[in-house]
Amino acid sequence: MSNNSFIEECFKIIKDKNIDFLYSGHPLGMKLSESTSKLRLCLQRMETEEYGLTSRPRISDSRNMRRDITSKYQLDYLRDDIIQISNQFAISIAQALYFLPNTSEIKYSYFYNKSDSFYWYNIDNGYKIASSGWDRISFLLKLAFNLGIEKYNLSNVLAATAKKIEGAARNVSFKSLKKFRDGKFKELEHKLSEGIRHEVIHIITRPTRFWCELLEQIEHDEKYMVKNRFELEEKRANEVKLLEEHYKHFLTGIDDSLDLVESFFDEKFFK
Repeated sequence: MSNNSFIEECFKIIKDKNIDFLYSGHPLGMKLSESTSKLRLCLQRMETEEYGLTSRPRISDSRNMRRDITSKYQLDYLRDDIIQISNQFAISIAQALYFLPNTSEIKYSYFYNKSDSFYWYNIDNGYKIASSGWDRISFLLKLAFNLGIEKYNLSNVLAATAKKIEGAARNVSFKSLKKFRDGKFKELEHKLSEGIRHEVIHIITRPTRFWCELLEQIEHDEKYMVKNRFELEEKRANEVKLLEEHYKHFLTGIDDSLDLVESFFDEKFFK
């Protein structure tokens, strides 16, 4: 199969699965620009006051982009990056679905072939992107409300937002983000993506975990693979179903965070 055919097949999967690929002009991409427009104007004025006609710090010269470049520049790259992260997430799902039908048969043994390697790569990559995507959402809220916190994961950002902004905790979008934080976000951070996200502490990836859990069962029952073949193949396929679920959560999270910014942004946060 040519590269073009593979790409076309992946985009066919994206279309058939109703996965939102954020093309230019997509409503969510437009909302990202519109909902942060007042914030950007405020940050641009601050940038002008600080630098005047002199050169701004460049991203290519920055060691720590959060600190070395202006807040307006941070917002600019963040708006692009949220779109990129979303589309990379969609591509990982599509490629995992593309390779899934050709993964190894689980019966007497489980040998990884090329399709298995590509399938599990995209599973791992998808979870990594999902977790990173929520970092972007958290950073957006931290920036928009000038929260002044160093560690800006979703839990800390929502807590700081509720404390700083009267009425935020009663907002529908805030409640939606909080519900995700208290449920599926914990599943993502502390179970699904920890093998990639926290390499220093947790060093097990999704395929390795799948294989090791299988070996543990075989230790107690050597015929376990034969008896549970279809359940194991379904368990493997469920990995990409979980990714699809978290992709929808991510898009909802983008939408909710933009609603929060639009509802509660105020220039007084920067005075």
